[in-house]
Amino acid sequence: MEASKPVLFVDDDPTTRKIHETKARAEGITPLLAANPTEAVSLLRAHEVALIVTDINMPEYDGVDLIRAVREYPKTKAVPIIVLTYGGNLEKIQTADAMGANEIYDKGACSLDQLFGRIKALLH
Repeated sequence: MEASKPVLFVDDDPTTRKIHETKARAEGITPLLAANPTEAVSLLRAHEVALIVTDINMPEYDGVDLIRAVREYPKTKAVPIIVLTYGGNLEKIQTADAMGANEIYDKGACSLDQLFGRIKALLH
């Protein structure tokens, strides 16, 4: 996988997006940011990405909807996806796993450094 391609971060929380953007830049990763799956799909149609990191719990469309869209679109169906959840909605986690999420982490149990360690491992 080419590290020069950006990583797409999808989260409805602006603070989380800013934290991911700042950490990505510090790690030499080019971030793309989306506030929801609709924005994410638009970005995916315009850019090739190396990896997607998405929150699972978002209003209107959620991370499961994004995974479905990514896996159905030929250009993105092989892009690795890391799913972040908070509190663990077991049904959504199982659905995300069944739909092809590569890795799933609880935001409360996974530090930012651990998350970016996994991101960098998947990029290489």
